[in-house]
Amino acid sequence: MRPFHDIAADYCSWIERSAEHPNLTEWLPRILAELLHAAFSLPDDGWADAGAENFQRRDHQQITAKLPPLPFQYYREVFDALDWESADEPVAGDLYDDLADIYGDLSEGLFIHQHGSPTEAERYWSQSFRYHWGEHATGALRALYCAHRNQPHAA
Repeated sequence: MRPFHDIAADYCSWIERSAEHPNLTEWLPRILAELLHAAFSLPDDGWADAGAENFQRRDHQQITAKLPPLPFQYYREVFDALDWESADEPVAGDLYDDLADIYGDLSEGLFIHQHGSPTEAERYWSQSFRYHWGEHATGALRALYCAHRNQPHAA
């Protein structure tokens, strides 16, 4: 498995348009799956959790403006698949918002990795995954899977 910072750098390079991927419908689910796989392998140092309010929020308009056209924007979202008690109303997920939020947390970790400590960057990525970008990545990956499944395929 590639180091997390390499995968994060690949994703951020795509958002920043310094990396092109001709077949986005194949590459995007792959990079999200790779990020998720690597995030589950980040060390858990046992430190107190920072909490969601401590993670960076970037200017979404500026980030989403960098995104290429995507196959769809909105999808149906489930916040907690294990919460059987709650009868949540359907919620709309936004693929552009998901990709921008993932970028914000990954790029912040890359900054920490490059200008601070790789250990602190891993801690940031691990906690921001738990509290923020993990929700966006899993929702986006599920929506991309559904879009792929519902595409007509050549027989």
